[in-house]
Order: sequence, then structure tokens, then C-alpha cells
Amino acid sequence: MKDKLLFQNRKKLLISLLVSFLSILLLGSVGWFALFEYGSRWLKTEVERAVSDLKQKGYHISYTSLTFQGHPLSIKATFQNPQINDSLGFATWQGQEMNISMRPWNLYTLTVLLPYDQKISLLKSPSLPLETLSLEGGQGILTLTRQGQLDEVSFSANRLHFTTKEAPQPIFLQGLSLKATNASSPLDLRLSFMTEVKGMDAFLKGPLSLQPLIFSLNATLSGFQGKTRPQSLNEWRDGGGVVDVELLKFTWPPIVVTAEGTLTFDKDMYPLGSFSSHIAGYQEALTRLVETGYIKKKNASMVSFVLDMMSRADTKGDKHLTVPITFQDRKVSVGAIPLWKME
Repeated sequence: MKDKLLFQNRKKLLISLLVSFLSILLLGSVGWFALFEYGSRWLKTEVERAVSDLKQKGYHISYTSLTFQGHPLSIKATFQNPQINDSLGFATWQGQEMNISMRPWNLYTLTVLLPYDQKISLLKSPSLPLETLSLEGGQGILTLTRQGQLDEVSFSANRLHFTTKEAPQPIFLQGLSLKATNASSPLDLRLSFMTEVKGMDAFLKGPLSLQPLIFSLNATLSGFQGKTRPQSLNEWRDGGGVVDVELLKFTWPPIVVTAEGTLTFDKDMYPLGSFSSHIAGYQEALTRLVETGYIKKKNASMVSFVLDMMSRADTKGDKHLTVPITFQDRKVSVGAIPLWKME
């Protein structure tokens, strides 16, 4: 009798546990689904708000479809055939697909993935022969304000190719990174950029340095005094818009060039500005140029003599050259010497 009673109690306990487990499973499934629905709606609202905010700032944004998928811990929005025109008409970006994902514990930080090659068409300008940029392996992080406005962008890409009307160019950028802050006020945008320039040997038709060329830039947009938001690069320039370059650096051992200054555009959209530059390693660079046959030893000696007169020696005895660089009348000049004319 006791055994039968014990068996019945165990049976009831097992049934109770099973019912409890099924109830918890059902509630968990409902909660899981509800959390996914909430996250999807939140992400959709924030994406639509960000798109609306950019459109109000003058950007033109379009896409063929927008879908949501994933799970409550990671929800992804997928844009098919997105296209974005910047507010100044400087560039048009177009891709096959763009993915934006969000995690519920960090609602205002969105991760962007560009799974296919992207095309960026640039404003046609006589001073800028490039027409199309091809981007590979792009990904980034978007930080939104509490009001849903885009505040900060961090972006990186594996490779960026340049193409002109004639053919793809041998020079390309590798391992580039870009950070833009104060994006909610684009006329005061702050930019930090760094990349490695590849293909210089093909461009110069011969090896010049065994080390990669590293380019970095820290700059801020400022100076625009117009009463309304500019609708083109011309309006931005005419309203006093300039690029304040806090640091422009080229490192291509043995040469290291650092500069700071201000840049804008003239009426024909050619660069216009001036920089104060600091050049180190030019003696070793001249030696390398002679060794590789780019210049004759006699000419290098004359150039070295003139540069030594203009330079200063540091505590180690190394020569450093400080010289102004100007962009004016379609010419790039180093000091008083026109170095390059832009066709």
C-alpha cells in the first residue's frame, strides 16, 4: 500500500515538473518572440529616423527593399541596392547590399557590414581626374544620439581602388580606416583618416622604397557662414567653408613629411590653400633616388646643398626641412618653386 502511494506521489511530481517545464518553455518562447519583435520594431524605427534625419540634411537616400531577420540577441536590417548622395553633391555611393545589426544591450550603437564590392562615383572636376572608387571589405560602427541622430561613424575597409575614364589606376589604398565625429552637424564635421598606399612602384615605374607609404589625416570642416544649409560644394565654398587640416602626414621611409594648414577650392574647383610642412629624411631619400636611377648624382648633390642651407639640424645631427606648401593657380608649390601643375 505504501509502495503504491509512493508511486502515485512520484507520478504526480513528475507530471507537475513536466507541466512546469512546458509552461516555462512556452513562456520563454513567447518572451523570445516578443523580444525579437520589440527589437525589430526598435531597429526599424531608429533606421527610419536616421534616414529621415539624413534626408533633412540634404542627403538623397534610396533602396529597393528593407528586411529584418536574426534573433533577440542580434537583429539585422538588410538594405538591397542602397544608394546615397551626399548633401554637397561630391560623391554618390551605391552597393548591392548593406547590413545593419543591433544588440539590445547597446541600442544606440549599430554595426554596418558591406558584404559586396561598393562603387563610389565622385563629382566630375578638372582638378580630380578620378571618376569611380571601388571599395572592398567595408564595415563600420554607427553611434546614434538619444534622439536617433547620427553622431559618430567609424569605418574600415580592406581595399579601395581608383578608376579614371581611361583605366583602373595602379595605386590603391589598403587597410584604410576613417572616423567621423560630430556627424549630427556635418558643416562642423571632424575627420580622422589613415591608410597604406600600395602600387607606388607601378605608378613610378620602378622600386623606390621597400617600405609601405602610410598616409594619415586629421581635419575639421569649418568657416561656413551661410544662413541656410549649402546644397552643393560651390555653395559651401562661397559661404566660407574650409577644411582645417590639423595633421597631414606621409611616412615613406626614409622620408617623413608632416604638415598643417587650410584647404578650400577656387572658382574652377581646383584646390586652394597653404600648409606649413616639416620634412625629415630627405638626404637618405636623395641617395635612394640616385641609387635607383631617378636622378643623376650631380643633380642630387646640388639639390642636397640647397636643402641643407634651408634646413636645421636636431640634437642627433639629422637634417630637418621646414618649408611652406601652397595650392594656388592650379599649381602645387614647395616654397617659391612650382612643383606640379594640375591639368
